[in-house]
Amino acid sequence: DGAYGEDWVYRYKDIRNWWGDQHFDRIGGVRSDQPTAWMPGTKPVWFTELGCPAVDKGTNQPNMFVDPVSAEGGLPYFSNGNRDDLIQHRYLQAVLGYWGDPSHNPQASAYAGRMVDVSKAHVWAWDARPYPVFPEQVSVWSDGGKFARGHWISGRVHMASLPSVVREICAKSGVQDVDVSELYGLVQGFLVGDVESARASLQPLMLAYGFDAFERDGGLVFRSRDGRVDEFLDKTRFVEAEGEALALTRAPEAETAGRVRIGFFDAENDYQSGAAEHVFPDDSAAHVAVSNLPLALRAGEAKAIAERWLAESRIARDGVAFTLPPSMASVRAGDVVALDGASYRVDRVEEAGVRRMSAVRVEEGVYGARYRDGAGRVKPPAVDFGPVYAELLDLPLFEGADEVAPYVLASGEPWPGRVAVYSAGADYGYALNTEVNASAVVGSLLEDLPRGAADRWQRASVRVRVASGVLQSATEAAVLNGANRAALRNGSGDWEVFQFSEAVLVGDGEYVLSKLLRGQAGTEFVIPDVWPAGTDFVLLDQAVRQVKLAASERGLERHYRIGAGHLPYDDASYTHLVFAAQGVGLRPYAPAHLKQDGEVFRWVRRTRIEGDVWQGYEVPLGEVREAYLVRVRLNGAVVREAEVSVPEFAYTAAMRAADGVSGAFEFEVAQISERFGAGAFVKGMFNG
Repeated sequence: DGAYGEDWVYRYKDIRNWWGDQHFDRIGGVRSDQPTAWMPGTKPVWFTELGCPAVDKGTNQPNMFVDPVSAEGGLPYFSNGNRDDLIQHRYLQAVLGYWGDPSHNPQASAYAGRMVDVSKAHVWAWDARPYPVFPEQVSVWSDGGKFARGHWISGRVHMASLPSVVREICAKSGVQDVDVSELYGLVQGFLVGDVESARASLQPLMLAYGFDAFERDGGLVFRSRDGRVDEFLDKTRFVEAEGEALALTRAPEAETAGRVRIGFFDAENDYQSGAAEHVFPDDSAAHVAVSNLPLALRAGEAKAIAERWLAESRIARDGVAFTLPPSMASVRAGDVVALDGASYRVDRVEEAGVRRMSAVRVEEGVYGARYRDGAGRVKPPAVDFGPVYAELLDLPLFEGADEVAPYVLASGEPWPGRVAVYSAGADYGYALNTEVNASAVVGSLLEDLPRGAADRWQRASVRVRVASGVLQSATEAAVLNGANRAALRNGSGDWEVFQFSEAVLVGDGEYVLSKLLRGQAGTEFVIPDVWPAGTDFVLLDQAVRQVKLAASERGLERHYRIGAGHLPYDDASYTHLVFAAQGVGLRPYAPAHLKQDGEVFRWVRRTRIEGDVWQGYEVPLGEVREAYLVRVRLNGAVVREAEVSVPEFAYTAAMRAADGVSGAFEFEVAQISERFGAGAFVKGMFNG
């Protein structure tokens, strides 16, 4: 308001005038003669919303941010749109540092405090949504894509300034006199992985952030490269030394890399190893310059570093050596001099009466903002793996399996990718036993499944629900060759192995299984009158695999810890099981075709080994010797038991009389294994 000498009224507020002067109403632009009730200097100023977007030249218009749906959406004046976390950092340093200085912030007389209460400065914005889940999960929060150039300080305030990092490294090596006033940058993460010198620690930082170190006046100076000329030289100012005042050189092209690759820790991908590469379009050489940086970087930052490094290396092929008189003491190491239309950075100065200097060519444009935004990278949501469902199963022998070892299954949602199975003789001293690489298909029956004849196609069906995975139909030939093998168990008893040909999806995780083969792999004796709804169901596919078990450990309790393979076995998410495997794979099958011929009972031996091979005269014995256990039961009680070595037994009239058998009785027989004992029995009712 120039008419009244109060220019601050109609512009961005001059806080000192607004706080310390009287206020006057301006009705229709005319200043009132009487001041308002405002008493100057009686209330502190609070910055209720203070911030700057993380975008190039964000300080030109701190209220602007990239959001097309906002009235203040857009880029600040003269911004090139690149992301710039440093400008946001420097803005906050400038504002808070300025008002934190008492010389800029007068003491109030009407209250205890100063004009601006810096402790009440609220920065826009620390987001309540947890970083980095926000902004990574754009499927949950649609504004995640605006984070890169927005006002958010979440995920940024942890960054250390490059000057502070360099100063700390030097201090730890005993060097205190350092000048970092012309050093710029933010460090997200820096790993010093070994005992090393300060020089070794600084080198990757110098490469990544493009700065130099040189001595001046007894102190160590660090300065970011910018390519700006400090001194203009012409040939008249050079002096001859050893017959030469100026020498231009160029390194052979074969010594210059045309491709650069850098490794780094990816700050946007849980600090996993990342790589960025840049190549000149005209490069046909196989030479690649590779450097691994112990820095946490975004992919875009790493790409920009590779671009700058490659450009610098090609430009720096040109070098110059020249000699200046002692009067030209203003030109020092680190300065950029202009000569014949080109710029050179002085890397070496020799003081020997005259001043011999070596420099390499630089170009200012190389050091401009080159951040490559990683927009479009969608990171999968962070996964918290809980306990897996684990089960140990004693199953009969299948082709190619170990006869003694039990099977293990694991299932989980989400699936951790790899489940480790540790075992021990007691609950300590565990060793890795095996790994499960796929989630098992487990579930339960949704309806009763009545008894069915074994080894015959059953037209019955049953409805099951699985927790995860899928079931698929298979042809009859495929089923006969071992496809769609599954198991049922109610409680802790034996498993009935059965197969199905048809699987029809009828609901979410619900299938109707039909065309069944019951009692497979010698488990026909397990078939109950009915498997009730709720019976455990397991698909016996490649996800169900055997653990390692020595034959001497059969029947002994073993401790197992089962959980996500990337976690230690003592993690709380691990499942602890105690299991004594009985070696069901050794159990002989029940004989078949039991019949009575007068006083003689005969049967046919079955085998658990190579029983489907038809070339032989008889199926393999599969045991050390042929032996059978015969029992006669009367009203459920065993009245006679015998062992025979041939598949028949003569139950004479004298034996029946001695046993008190005069009418119906039950006859049963099982094959004997030297290692397992008696196998499953085949039973039948007969008359005396």
